[in-house]
Amino acid sequence: MGNLIFAVRDDKDRYDHATLGTTYLHRRAASTLTADAYLDFTRDYSNDLLKMLGTELSGKRLNIDAWFEPIQRILTSKAGLLWVVVKQRGRAARLGDKEGLCVLQRLKRSTKKMREEAEKMGEEAKKTRKFGPPDPREIRTHYYLKDPESKTKHVLKLRLASADGFIWLGVERPQFESELDFSSPWKTFLDNFVQIADASLSRITFPEKFQAHLEAAQLQGIIASIATSATVVHQVRNMIAEQSHTTAGLLEAVEFGRLKTDDEKLKVMLREMNNHTVKLRELFESFPRLTGEGDHRPCRLSEAAQRAIKLYEIALTQGDIKTDVSRVDDSILIDVPYNVAVLALATLVGNSTDALKERGGMILVEAQRNGDSVLCRVKDNGGGITPEVRKKIFEPKDRTKKYGTGMGLYLTSHSLSENRSTIELTKSDENGSTFTIHFPAAKEATI
Repeated sequence: MGNLIFAVRDDKDRYDHATLGTTYLHRRAASTLTADAYLDFTRDYSNDLLKMLGTELSGKRLNIDAWFEPIQRILTSKAGLLWVVVKQRGRAARLGDKEGLCVLQRLKRSTKKMREEAEKMGEEAKKTRKFGPPDPREIRTHYYLKDPESKTKHVLKLRLASADGFIWLGVERPQFESELDFSSPWKTFLDNFVQIADASLSRITFPEKFQAHLEAAQLQGIIASIATSATVVHQVRNMIAEQSHTTAGLLEAVEFGRLKTDDEKLKVMLREMNNHTVKLRELFESFPRLTGEGDHRPCRLSEAAQRAIKLYEIALTQGDIKTDVSRVDDSILIDVPYNVAVLALATLVGNSTDALKERGGMILVEAQRNGDSVLCRVKDNGGGITPEVRKKIFEPKDRTKKYGTGMGLYLTSHSLSENRSTIELTKSDENGSTFTIHFPAAKEATI
């Protein structure tokens, strides 16, 4: 933050002339009050920045670039930092300002040189100096630079433990450092910033890290394993429930004073753990709705279509793929179990999502009554299906996706045939594909 200095004219600095006070004690008291007022202002300003950052990061951000933008903007334009760089394990490149990337390259070369010098030192000398990576439990590492080529005099490396990443911050003021030794506004700001950034990035990292697995589970994996997964899901759901109860109990004990602790980080971690277990429990509680509890018939086709789209929400948003189910009238009922309809439509939506992933586009679901049947079409404007694939599209085949099974359309066709329904590819060319499902229409009923 810098220094607060009071300058008093020498000819006025006498005990019998009032300056900041009539005595040294008065002057000292006035200086302290002024400094405290300035520190209070700084704390309020830092809190405002954290609120601004928390508000922006609480919005729907689907990738690390969208997450990084408000952090970079607020820290450089509002918090007075020179630059911001972020790196997450598993990603090839760092993300950030050009100046920051250059500074970190020089810092990396400098650190390498120090390690090489350490290799030439005796064993005893090595023990007195540490050149290896910082302790992974430390959330902050500080580097002081003596580099006339850059405005950067200090670099702070902040660890994002949950998101498995790091943020580097560039500081221009040469005297910066002592603020990190006590509970200064700067230190408090950095500690709270790390918690906010880490939690918000974790919400993005989890679905990104497991997206391919989740897509497979949503599509072929769910269909292929319905018969055998119910027991496993039940056991895992019980384990999550036990963890949720334990975490909630600890959090309640801390907040109501039954468990004494002054560690704010522990409280924040317990709150995050509780939030994550609640979300995980909600996820697993949705499985029975697909595999058993959602077995009601007849079912409303529009609800099944909306559920199928919901399963691919992340992939659709990231691929800039639009969807439209408005042409499925809410009054259309089909005499098919709800889960069968959802998984059949999800198979087609998933395949269309893959076809449009690199180009964006539209997936349209429409339906119309045709006597005792309901014709439901799923259309996309992708690149179409090759003639070789079309010949055996409903046969079990080698998987075409990294986490696929090659059984999606085969199992969908088999599941539909057991429920007096059929599926066919009615169009496929360079302008897209259309699949048509013939469902038996349900008699008018209340569901």
